[in-house]
Amino acid sequence: MAEHARDIGNKYLKDRHFAVAAHCYEVACLLCTAGPDCPTGQLASYHGNCALACLELGRYGDVINEGHAALVLRPPKHIAVKALYRMAVAHVNLKNPFEAIRCLKQCLELDPLNEYVQKLLEHTAQWHFREEEKRREVCPDRCANQLLAWVDAGRRFQGAAQSKDKAKNKKAAAAKQKHPGTADEARLLDREAGLWHSVARLNSKLYILGGCLETSPSPARAGAQAESRSTATTLRLPEASSASDELHVLDTETMELKHLTGPTAKPPYPCYCHTATMAGSNMVVFGGLGPPLEQPAAVMIFDTVQAKWRVPQVSGLPPRQRQGHSASVVLDDHYLCIFGGIEPSGDHGIARVYNDTHLLDLTSFAWRKLETAGCRPPARFGHTATHLPGQSGKLLILGGRDHLGTHGDDGHHRDLTGLHILDMERRVWQEQTYSGAPPRQAFYHSACLLDDQTLLIVGGGREQQDSVPLYLLDLEFWTWTRPSVAGPQPLPRIGHAAAAAGGRVYLFGGMVRRGEATVVDKAVYVLESSQLVPDREEVERATAPLPSAKDCKSDKCKSAVDRTAKEIEEGVSTPTCSKLAVCIDEQLPATPTPGVSPSCSKTVANDVDPSMLR
Repeated sequence: MAEHARDIGNKYLKDRHFAVAAHCYEVACLLCTAGPDCPTGQLASYHGNCALACLELGRYGDVINEGHAALVLRPPKHIAVKALYRMAVAHVNLKNPFEAIRCLKQCLELDPLNEYVQKLLEHTAQWHFREEEKRREVCPDRCANQLLAWVDAGRRFQGAAQSKDKAKNKKAAAAKQKHPGTADEARLLDREAGLWHSVARLNSKLYILGGCLETSPSPARAGAQAESRSTATTLRLPEASSASDELHVLDTETMELKHLTGPTAKPPYPCYCHTATMAGSNMVVFGGLGPPLEQPAAVMIFDTVQAKWRVPQVSGLPPRQRQGHSASVVLDDHYLCIFGGIEPSGDHGIARVYNDTHLLDLTSFAWRKLETAGCRPPARFGHTATHLPGQSGKLLILGGRDHLGTHGDDGHHRDLTGLHILDMERRVWQEQTYSGAPPRQAFYHSACLLDDQTLLIVGGGREQQDSVPLYLLDLEFWTWTRPSVAGPQPLPRIGHAAAAAGGRVYLFGGMVRRGEATVVDKAVYVLESSQLVPDREEVERATAPLPSAKDCKSDKCKSAVDRTAKEIEEGVSTPTCSKLAVCIDEQLPATPTPGVSPSCSKTVANDVDPSMLR
């Protein structure tokens, strides 16, 4: 049946009926369940053909999704090359040259002599270079003036017994002597679980919930796995029986750690790999391991005022059980938005990864699936969702992976580096273009807003680093940079949690590699941000006089300069990059952009041969 649907799709594709062809390939994918009757290479070819049809239709988000679906199956080389090439063309049309170049380089690793790939890579690289040069002329690099520093977290935590403080100080001193690479200013938290927990902020207090009680990797049936090259080991999540029900509150002003105990302060279920999101004074917990897997996904709510838990009665169609998802409170704190994730258990290292979106009404506690338009992101888990400041109802989805990590991976990294924005009011996805080099493996990382224009990415992934990797994303000009970092820096880790409060970022927990041992770091680290003094050239450039109308050749440019100068004179506005962009753009040479027509997609579609359809 699957082959019959594929053959019909091939016929419609040759006749250029691309919408019908895409539907036939989708049917073939549904009918072909990976197994003896349908080899993974055959299923991957169906996804690849569907990507080709979607490319002709301009459905670039679907092209990327189908390409990822093919690569997850680890297909033969020729199918992987086609999938990567079509994904690259889609990224070019979405004006995302970094992702396009990444896909094309992977193509050349598999097929170094492919002339089509070499030519597209050359054009895309030139286009990317011109765009970067243009950005440097037009947009200031604010993030380059950010200085981050790991600072002293305090000599001890108030509220802890003096004997415990002495024991912890001795333990920390011994650990520092044994492992001199750790940060001196770290302070241990008196907590059993320090891995795969959650941290939610309410004003100056951080609520640390759950986590994993095991301190070493163990083989398990759990679905989510995370490979870390920096720790040289494959981390598998332990059984749900290892989940913790601890709930602590860390006051960031006094550095007092308080363990909430009592019959009403204990959560109904232990949990880890869950999400905890603040909605007003309530902390809403969803998903993860710990709650019974045979039941619908549980929702737990902790009232921080009454220090009391409850499990609301929900209605509607809830999302499937999952972990490694994102949860955000949206639309004036009325709804909880769940995106992505991976099913909690998988057989033989296979687990379903999601890219669906669900809303929970926090008043009626009714679930509904959100139907969206636009370029929906590929399925993923281990990602983050961040509210865009000043843009009500918009979420930024960043990072994650679309498959389970395994030791000895084939090298075709499918860690996701694109930026995706979900407009909750319009229910539309869009892919955001960016410049600079993003983190190559943003996986189970943390995302914290330093201010309304700067997003900080902390840790996660598999990058070879001597310390926790930090990245800054400028949310106005969408530029990635690596900040300058001072102070003793913590080791690379995964399974941690971080939150921003009072101008600082607090990092706690995670699994690290110390010598030959893999251990859970239960220390808290504090990161501060400050502005560097700009150099002389930057000051001169910022204070340079505005161009006058006589310096511009076009009427459009003259009008923009005159209007800007008048507004500044009247005190309406100040000279900014965006107001001068019109004038600067006029002085730049035209930049030909590789596109679908006629350079990429049409070339592929007009030359359909049997090898492209198998």
